[in-house]
Amino acid sequence: MVKTQTQISLALSDIETLLNDIPGHIYWKDKAGVILGCNLRQAQSSGFSAINEVVGKNNFELMEPEEAKIIRNNDVLVMQYGKPLVIEETAVFNGKKHIFLSHKVPIKNAESHSIGVLGVSLDITHQKELEEQLVKSNYMLKKALDRQKILEIELLEKNHQLEEMLKGHKEKVVA
Repeated sequence: MVKTQTQISLALSDIETLLNDIPGHIYWKDKAGVILGCNLRQAQSSGFSAINEVVGKNNFELMEPEEAKIIRNNDVLVMQYGKPLVIEETAVFNGKKHIFLSHKVPIKNAESHSIGVLGVSLDITHQKELEEQLVKSNYMLKKALDRQKILEIELLEKNHQLEEMLKGHKEKVVA
């Protein structure tokens, strides 16, 4: 079946709509780390309003050098070993540090050689903040329970001392 240009354009439009509706950052890069495409969420997080403003750039043009280097190294590992990688990555957008759970897979040519990376990254910053709050709350609860145990022991000791004092006093009253 031969598709018309209109059908192909509609299909590409549908794919773009799907990519933009996915609740994550989607991107694909060539072997050199140059962004070949992404969804709108990825473009906007990098400070752009359109996808075509991001295409042709690399991470070193979009983020801090330390972050870009780590992400680039992760991409290289995916291409070098030809295997998927799931990893937490950080990036600063709009002055705020974000933590992403990134799923990366190699893009391979017909000869099964890695020619790039496809990534889907979900922003898990809020979940990580909640985890941190939970850890702090658990620590505070443990401290409170430990303090309660100490107070209970002290109370039992005082109670025992009082019983001993009263016992001696009772014996004097009876005699």
